Amino acid sequence: MTERKTFIRKIKQGDKIRYAEVWNERQGKKVIQHHVRYLGSDPDNLPDPSSFDIETIHFGYLAQLILNDTLSADDIYLMLNRWDG
Repeated sequence: MTERKTFIRKIKQGDKIRYAEVWNERQGKKVIQHHVRYLGSDPDNLPDPSSFDIETIHFGYLAQLILNDTLSADDIYLMLNRWDG
């Protein structure tokens, strides 16, 4: 399992300011921000950020290609038909 460090993010929505606990993950050149929980709008009453474990998930080769948008729908169809025999 991997431990993730979270932090509190201030989110401006129009004239309102809201807070959320989030964590970041780098995927190649992109940084993906994951939402953990909404914390409300009162900056004086925010809980401390937390640390938590995330279970590592391993995907098969085909699933990785699909998740990375490497394959088109036609490619997937052709691959699956080849495996049918």
